[in-house]
Amino acid sequence: MVLIWILIAVVVLVLIAVCGLLVFPLINNHVWNSLTEEQQCLTLTQKARKLTEFKNLSSGTQGRLYYVVNKRKVLIYPWRLNGGQMEIVKADPFDCWNYPARSLTQEERKKAQEDLDEYTQKHRVKIIYSQISKEQ
Repeated sequence: MVLIWILIAVVVLVLIAVCGLLVFPLINNHVWNSLTEEQQCLTLTQKARKLTEFKNLSSGTQGRLYYVVNKRKVLIYPWRLNGGQMEIVKADPFDCWNYPARSLTQEERKKAQEDLDEYTQKHRVKIIYSQISKEQ
C-alpha cells in the first residue's frame, strides 16, 4: 500500500516537472506571440527594472531586440541571424520610437546608438546593421 502511494507521488512530481519545463513555457510563448506589438511594448515597460534595458526575444534565426528607456519608451530592432551575427534589418534603426510613435531627437538617437554598442560589447553575438541602414 505504501509502495502505491510512493509511486503515485513520483508520477505526480514527474508530471509537475514536465509541465513546468515544457508545457508552461510553450503556452507563455504562444500568448506572447498573440499579443499586438503595442501590448508587448506596454508589458515590457511595466516589467522594466532599470532606466535602460534590452530584451531579446527570438524565434530561431530571427527575432526582435527591444530597447526600453525610462520605463515609457520602446525602440524595436528587428533582426535576423547572418553568419552568426545579429543583423538589424530595419532601414533606419534610430528613426522613431515604436511606443509612443514619434521621432527620436538627436540626443536620444546618439544615446540609443551608444547603448546598443555597449549591449553588443557585453554579449557574444555581435550586432551588425544591414546594407539598407548603412546607406542612410
